[in-house]
Amino acid sequence: RGHPNAPTANQNASPAQVSSELCIMGRRAISVEELKAHSTSKDCWIAVHGLVYDVTEFLSKHPGGGEVIVELAGQDSTEAFEDIAHSDASREEADEFIVGWLEGHEEMKDAMTKRIAEVAASEGGSGQGRAALLAVGVVAVAAVAFFLSTPISLSMFVGLRTVFTVCQNSPACRLDIRQGWGSKLLKK
Repeated sequence: RGHPNAPTANQNASPAQVSSELCIMGRRAISVEELKAHSTSKDCWIAVHGLVYDVTEFLSKHPGGGEVIVELAGQDSTEAFEDIAHSDASREEADEFIVGWLEGHEEMKDAMTKRIAEVAASEGGSGQGRAALLAVGVVAVAAVAFFLSTPISLSMFVGLRTVFTVCQNSPACRLDIRQGWGSKLLKK
């Protein structure tokens, strides 16, 4: 695994040290012009958070399909990468494809792919904001789905006043309200 031109690491090092050493050895500064030259499915490089990745060999293995990466080839893909919410495991796997850093991002010379907590910290958050927002969204969707599937949902959106008005005009009006919301309203 890894980049085909990557040098070998110290054979006496631990597996974690070897992995880190191999990823950092052989890196170099890469200009935006050079990055742009690697923009096909046969030669596909992307930049994420100032690091440059040669993902050509990974295209066929990408869970979302290689074509989504090829669309971003030869450019800074940070925003698209973060919008997908890649896991820390996928970020760790990406480390083996690092070939260098974008010129102007020398602080990334010895860096690895940013993990979720690092990205959140660089954006001024703790990483819990996205999780909380996701939880609120899931609850909101579930609540809307629940209320749209119940008989009372129409009265909730139109208003109880409309329901009472309809019941006044109908001699056999009966509205069953879900248990916990009230009792039966009957008009004979």
